[in-house]
Amino acid sequence: MFIQQPFNLTGGAAAAPAYVPEGAVWINGTDEYFSDTPPSPSSVRIGSLSFWTKLAVDSSSGSDQQVIIQQDQSANTNEALLVYLGNNSLVFRLEDSGGSYLIDRVTSAVYRDPTAWYHFHITWNTNLTIDACVTITVNGQQVTSFSASTNPSSAADSGFPNTGKTLTIGKHSVTTAYEYYNGYLCEFIFQDGITSSPSDFGEENSDGVWIPKDTDGISFGNAGFHLDFADSSDLGKDVSGNGLDFTANNMGTDN
Repeated sequence: MFIQQPFNLTGGAAAAPAYVPEGAVWINGTDEYFSDTPPSPSSVRIGSLSFWTKLAVDSSSGSDQQVIIQQDQSANTNEALLVYLGNNSLVFRLEDSGGSYLIDRVTSAVYRDPTAWYHFHITWNTNLTIDACVTITVNGQQVTSFSASTNPSSAADSGFPNTGKTLTIGKHSVTTAYEYYNGYLCEFIFQDGITSSPSDFGEENSDGVWIPKDTDGISFGNAGFHLDFADSSDLGKDVSGNGLDFTANNMGTDN
């Protein structure tokens, strides 16, 4: 199921749902991104990620590896966490402290409609060695078909969150082999040590369209954050209560 303008942050004729997020941010795909260094986490085995995105028109047909969120290992040679769109498929990778894959997923489905908002929700648990170690849902529907799939061989710690390295949203922190993200992001949330449900962030309206819902009351853990992009003068402000404000690099109030 694909959503067609479930909420309207940028003008147009979309009907307003019961809840409308307070903001969104535009990332230009050239030099704009967010960065921060996380504190000590609640868990390096369990986490959840939720965000809404709308692709730029010129990013929906290319093969660029557009990074959504990424953090390196200490040696700058492997990704502790990497989420990106490559050939329009969603890629999720989580590695251990030695740089070996714990979890690797590449969706068979592609996401390239520049007229629609997509909601991606990902949860992981590296205590598990079965397919349930990761769950990916798009617009409330669980993804079950993958062109690549790796599970942990045994329960293990991941390298994420890594308190010694920069966490970036919108670009890879080191290598130039991955491109800057190009499009809108909205309600970007990481929950540290928490397995959440997509229904914590969205719901179907009377027309069967997946729309955002108020996330007040959800938990975040020590290294969790919630970027709502509502303050144009402080785009990287964390509203989770943890105060993990991100630096908005090369961005201004017009973003």
